[in-house]
Amino acid sequence: AEYIKSEVEKAGVDTKHINNMLKSTPNSVVLYDDEGKRQIYCDLKDVQDIKYEFKEEIYNDSDMVIACNTNFNRELLKKAKAAGKIIATDVHVLGDIDDEYNQDFMKYANILFLSDENIKVDYKEFLLLMEEKFGNDIIVLGMGKKGAPRRYGTHSHFWRAMPQGRAYYPSRCNQLLRRR
Repeated sequence: AEYIKSEVEKAGVDTKHINNMLKSTPNSVVLYDDEGKRQIYCDLKDVQDIKYEFKEEIYNDSDMVIACNTNFNRELLKKAKAAGKIIATDVHVLGDIDDEYNQDFMKYANILFLSDENIKVDYKEFLLLMEEKFGNDIIVLGMGKKGAPRRYGTHSHFWRAMPQGRAYYPSRCNQLLRRR
């Protein structure tokens, strides 16, 4: 944990809100093949059992809150949304928009990232269902080597899939930030 904190400090990021509350450091190994498909080994340790009290000072001066989908962030989602912050999160592999674990993350996210790995229907249909249920401003679907189609707003508009390895959303993100 100290190594991670020192690396974050080297990057110029304030670490005063990084706490050493875990018994050991969670880790993941992600292997990608030439098609962009992945195999993941994830050892979360006790991170899903941690409770964290997010004080307003943590997010008050921020335009956007970027939160992973771990249990301790559920309270942050509620507080950030109530404070009018833009929320971005990644629900990773999802096969059902009614996935119980990820409901809060999908509901509160303005910008939502996910993978197509477990989607069993046409991806456009899946994204339309997500938009209808959750009303996210931007949904980005990672599809490995096929790229990442994005859906934004309620305009039934799909951007073409970006090639693997590129991410650039200045106009829509700027619109979201200007609304705040």
